[in-house]
Amino acid sequence: MDQPDTLLTLAEISVAIAGFAGIISMLGRGRSTKSTAADALRVQQMLEMALLNALFALAPLPFLASGEAGAATWRVGCGLHLGASVFLTVLGIWRFRTRLPEADPIWISIAISAGAAASALVDAWVLLGFAAAEAFSFYLATLVLSMTSAGLKFIAVCTSLIRSSENRAV
Repeated sequence: MDQPDTLLTLAEISVAIAGFAGIISMLGRGRSTKSTAADALRVQQMLEMALLNALFALAPLPFLASGEAGAATWRVGCGLHLGASVFLTVLGIWRFRTRLPEADPIWISIAISAGAAASALVDAWVLLGFAAAEAFSFYLATLVLSMTSAGLKFIAVCTSLIRSSENRAV
């Protein structure tokens, strides 16, 4: 599989995760207001992460088509991805701490944080120029790690829906 096909596949997976966000938001209707607000925030974060990954998977395609995609392209991409990821992470923490005291289960929070931290480290590694020869591979790695965090957020939303259903049944 060549570089454009790989990036398009990652973009398709990211859009599929974003589509799941819409399905989950429809499934979550009709519950208590507090649970719905917490789930809506989780779905919003999952959607933001998935669309960010789709954007960063599609952004290099014009450079690849023109033959201008070199190590500098991947360094810039990783730098922008790092900035956007840090912004979304800080924004997400602020939203949850100021609006909703309810948190995700600790194992999901740790896994999402670990995926985000690993993605940030890979971004920094490429941004600092340590991966010039394999910059595209590292760029893919950071997108996959970031998509993993979006997938884990999907699990957090599903877990929240299951817990809410169990609470209603009792």
